[in-house]
Amino acid sequence: MPIRVLTVDDSILFRTIIKKEFAKYNDIQIIDTAANAVEAEQKIMSLNPDVVTMDVEMPGMNGIDFIRSFLPKKRVPFIVITSSPTRAFDAISAGAVEFMKKPLVQNSSDMDAFCARLASVIRFSSKANIRSAPARPIAAPALSFTGSPNVNKIIALGASTG
Repeated sequence: MPIRVLTVDDSILFRTIIKKEFAKYNDIQIIDTAANAVEAEQKIMSLNPDVVTMDVEMPGMNGIDFIRSFLPKKRVPFIVITSSPTRAFDAISAGAVEFMKKPLVQNSSDMDAFCARLASVIRFSSKANIRSAPARPIAAPALSFTGSPNVNKIIALGASTG
C-alpha cells in the first residue's frame, strides 16, 4: 500500500509539479494538495494522510504556526519544504519531523534530484512516532553550592541537537 501524502503549498506551480513528479513512484501517492492552512486542516481531517509536506510562507497562517496548533489535535508527520532555510529550527521545534529547502530548478534533473530526496524523506517520515504535542522546555532547578567560598570550582555544560 503506498504512502499517502498531502502537499500544502501556496504555489500552484509547485503543487502541480510535485503531483506530476510523484506519479512516477509506486510506493508514494500524492492524494491531494492544499493552498493554505484552512484547506490543509480540512483535508488532513477528511483524507487522513500518512505524511504532510508543508510550506512555511502561505497566506493567512504560516506553516510553522499551523503545525504548532494542529499537532495537539491529530498526530501526523510534517515535512517542511520552503525557500527560507533560516526557519529550519523553528519548524523542528514546532513538531515537524524534517525540513527541506525548495530547489532552485534550472533543469529537469534538478527537480528529479529534489523529488528523489523528498521521496526518501517521506519514506522515513511515514514511520515516525509523532507525539500529540511538541515537547515544551522544562526550567532547570536553581543550583546551590555548598562548601568554602574560597574554593575554585569549574562547571561545564554541553549540549547537542544530534
